[in-house]
Amino acid sequence: MALSFGGTTGWAWGSTKVIGLFAAFVAFAVAFVWVESKAPEPILPLRLFRGRTFAVANITTFILGFAMFGSIIFVPLYLQIVKGASPTKSGLLMLPMMAGIIRHLDLDGRLISRIGRYKWFRSPVPR
Repeated sequence: MALSFGGTTGWAWGSTKVIGLFAAFVAFAVAFVWVESKAPEPILPLRLFRGRTFAVANITTFILGFAMFGSIIFVPLYLQIVKGASPTKSGLLMLPMMAGIIRHLDLDGRLISRIGRYKWFRSPVPR
């Protein structure tokens, strides 16, 4: 809510309402981690994050999901506002991207299942 309302609805970024929302987020996140660490059957056992593969996979999934949903939301807005496309046309212009995402994920899943190794399919970004 702080990111949605801050700077746009008359709430300045430094206002007490926005700062309070950020503080509430931090407090609830800490409380969630504390409760999960003490629960006999947690939603997501925190011990899983000790494994490097699990932690890296979850961080990567979060970043990729953030980028994918960001593009799914903002590309149609760009097409409508900047390029002047109608909502229907901007949706149709998104079809190649969506088909590419779905096909790529399907192909990667099939290849990983067949080969049994996933590291070959990670991003070729040098470290």
